[in-house]
Amino acid sequence: MSRSPRTGSCARTAAGALLALLLTACTGTSDQPRDDTSSPAASPEEAATSAAPASPPARGACYDLDFAQATASSVTAEPVDCSDPHTALTVHVTRTDAPGSVDTARACNRRVDRFLGGDREARRLSRFAAVWFTPTGDEQAAGAQWVRCDVVAVESREKLTTLPAPRVMRGILDRPRGRRFDLCATAAPGSDGFERVVCARPHRWRAIATLRVPARRGDAYPGQRAARDAGLDQCRRTARASVQADRVRFGWEWPTAEQWEAGQRYGYCWVPRRN
Repeated sequence: MSRSPRTGSCARTAAGALLALLLTACTGTSDQPRDDTSSPAASPEEAATSAAPASPPARGACYDLDFAQATASSVTAEPVDCSDPHTALTVHVTRTDAPGSVDTARACNRRVDRFLGGDREARRLSRFAAVWFTPTGDEQAAGAQWVRCDVVAVESREKLTTLPAPRVMRGILDRPRGRRFDLCATAAPGSDGFERVVCARPHRWRAIATLRVPARRGDAYPGQRAARDAGLDQCRRTARASVQADRVRFGWEWPTAEQWEAGQRYGYCWVPRRN
């Protein structure tokens, strides 16, 4: 797959989006292990069979992937019944001659965005990510030319969360249930116990807004101090309005240089569950 939470200096950055890089991987090649052992030459019948490309994946299929599989270029896992636990849902499948291109990443993100619903802010504050997969090397050699676009949700560090049924997933960010998939944390931003988690899990802090950080010159990273100062007062005002109080606890998490390079030009404003 290609990962894309909503960022992208390389064609396959995921997940995006999305938070502090939900998923990240920038390879356009298959992650399947290479077999260097020799084998007997195939018979004409065998060669003809291997040359026929397999059917492309089906839209609406569900898969029970782990985090490593979700950040691979290709995956051979079989679909599971969507009534069973699953962590990935295929939103779109398309034929393409350039599966590793930036256009492919953008197209998959757009498809997943439309499927999830919500506005850009809701998607940024969620733990959902668009990921995409291309055929394995053997499948491409046989003529397969497709890209499979899936949606996943990151539960915690390198762990995906179980998704609802496809009928519930469609437009989920337009409904209150979607807030269970928002970005929360186990402790205050910057503290030793801080870990991003999906809000359905136990948490003490919640991200309530994303705030834009302006570039310095052209598109350059403004530096740690400027990035911090860019949203500090605005986050304070946002937190006060959120809890309707003059004095509130809040946390402002600005993007790092690495996140900036990957396409994240905003930070997160946090408040504790009980202010």
